[in-house]
Amino acid sequence: MSAKFSNSTASTTTITSTATNDDDTATNHRTPADVISHLRNVQGTAIYYSVLNELRDMASGGDGGESGSDLSIREQYYPNFSDHDFADVLRGLHESTHE
Repeated sequence: MSAKFSNSTASTTTITSTATNDDDTATNHRTPADVISHLRNVQGTAIYYSVLNELRDMASGGDGGESGSDLSIREQYYPNFSDHDFADVLRGLHESTHE
C-alpha cells in the first residue's frame, strides 16, 4: 500500500493509505502508528493542524466532521479506530487531546 493525501469536498484533509480496491470506504489507516508516521511528514503545515482538530474531536467520541461523502471522516477513513486509538495518535505526536 502506498500513501497519498486525500482532500474531501468538505475542505478537510485526511491522510490515508491506499487500499487495493477502488472502494473509498476501504481506503483507511491500518494502525495509529501509520497515522503518526504520515502526520510527522506534514508536521507544522496547515494540513497537520486541520487533521489535529479532527483527531481531537474523534478522541473525545466525535466523528471528525464530514468526509465529502455520506460518511463521516471517522466512518470513512478510520472505521476500526477507538477513541483511545485517536488519543494514542495525539500522544505519539506529543500533542494535547484538547485544543
